[in-house]
Amino acid sequence: MFLHGNNLTPVSFRWAANLDQNSTRGLSLTRAKPTAEKEDSALYNVTHRGKLNVVVFMIDGFRAELGSYMDTRTEQPWLFDGIQTPNLDHLANCSVRFNRAFAQFGICAVSRSSIMIGRRPDSLHMSNMDTWFRETAGENIITLPQYFRQHGYTTIGRGKVFCPARIAFGNDMGKSWDDLWTIPKEILNSSWTVTEKDGKEPLWDQRLLEQVKISLTTHSDVFNKTQKPFFMFVGFKRPHFPLKVPKKYFDMYPLDNVTIASNSYVPHNRAGPSWHVSPELMYFQDMKQYAENWRVNSTLPPDVAKQVRRAYYASISYIDDIAGKMLAHLDGLGLRENTVVMLTADHGVHLGENGLWGKMSNFEASTRVLLLIHIPGMTNPGVTNRMVEMVDIFPTVIEAAGLPKVSACPERPDGIALCTEGVSLLPLVKNPNHEPWKNRVFWQARSQSYKGILTGYSMRNNEFRYSEWIESTHGQPREWPKPHASELYDKIRDPGENYNLANDTSYNDVIATLSAQVHDGWRAART
Repeated sequence: MFLHGNNLTPVSFRWAANLDQNSTRGLSLTRAKPTAEKEDSALYNVTHRGKLNVVVFMIDGFRAELGSYMDTRTEQPWLFDGIQTPNLDHLANCSVRFNRAFAQFGICAVSRSSIMIGRRPDSLHMSNMDTWFRETAGENIITLPQYFRQHGYTTIGRGKVFCPARIAFGNDMGKSWDDLWTIPKEILNSSWTVTEKDGKEPLWDQRLLEQVKISLTTHSDVFNKTQKPFFMFVGFKRPHFPLKVPKKYFDMYPLDNVTIASNSYVPHNRAGPSWHVSPELMYFQDMKQYAENWRVNSTLPPDVAKQVRRAYYASISYIDDIAGKMLAHLDGLGLRENTVVMLTADHGVHLGENGLWGKMSNFEASTRVLLLIHIPGMTNPGVTNRMVEMVDIFPTVIEAAGLPKVSACPERPDGIALCTEGVSLLPLVKNPNHEPWKNRVFWQARSQSYKGILTGYSMRNNEFRYSEWIESTHGQPREWPKPHASELYDKIRDPGENYNLANDTSYNDVIATLSAQVHDGWRAART
């Protein structure tokens, strides 16, 4: 039996688990026998080279809003403890769960390109929704699916893959993908809708489910007959705005149980570039009346804010149901024992926190995401609190599949087709407490106003998040100018980032140290 939403459905699913009927957090796990830490990785690669399929699930605009992540609410106070995600909680219990995973940019176009190429935004020369990585980083650059394709894999893209979905480039069909089915842009009418269909058709994620099931069936048959493996990327549409979800998922969240953000205001001593007009939400027709007078510390009426947040939670449970059916189908085809499964998101989202709605900020609510990894024969299910980045996915997935490793990028990788600026997470998959490990992570944001375009460079360690806003340059600056604005948040005392301490002179020594580390960049933090 396997959980779909609130109902038990008679579907075979062999991830080793015991259903706890009294638990609101999904399933408890019967742990597999631990893999010896001294396992010979070279032998693993020889044994599995070219035999492991890979399926990467990516949820759009999704902070770590899973029941299995609720034990991180001390660090992520924006999470809703009433969320219902039994299927993805089950996957979490069968995987290594990364509690501290961070995207490199809080918008999909830049973040997805960074993930798919294994390089940071500066190296790709990307900072907005209007650029295509092959225009900015070069036609010869090799993507993650393209690398698998070069090594004999069939590559399948389903749903939202790259962003923007530009017709001129076809989401890189022919280079990255052998087989591609995408989700188009949607009309910006209402920010949320209770509906079973999109026009006369099923909702996009429902159509995605059918596409994924057909593809898994087809390529499972090919794999069984020829041993030709496949790489599949599954990109969900929800919970990205507009939030179109069937009524039964709204019914899971009575409006009286939904709260508004506890910090629906900008931080004390706000850094000017850190705030924006919440365009992702305010562009919708039902929000125009609020957008006209939207200013710093503007808020939606409580009843409106609760309706939007409720729609977001309903969307999450909707995706949980669909993802559960995809995973059950994968297992029903007998693919569990030879398929790497990864679940993550391209970035987070604000639902009123820090006075913002939607994406595009450098606050942690916009960049901290979930990450689950299951590798057959290697994963010993558990939790790691080590800091990781989405740029680490490229080297992780290719090593998990036994493909040749990719070398680290030089300081200025322009013109280089293949290199990575991340590190493989396999040591943490084998041992969640692996040491040594990097103790800080990096991301960026963009601010545009009449004053010009600024880039916010952020660094997060165990104690602080520090950011400097400087004039945008073509890649990382060779010489750092005096910042237009700075931010410092004490992540232990102030996890919601409500008090900017950058002007507090008692932190001058701390700021000097953190500023030097921001300027030194990610290379100085590598292990």
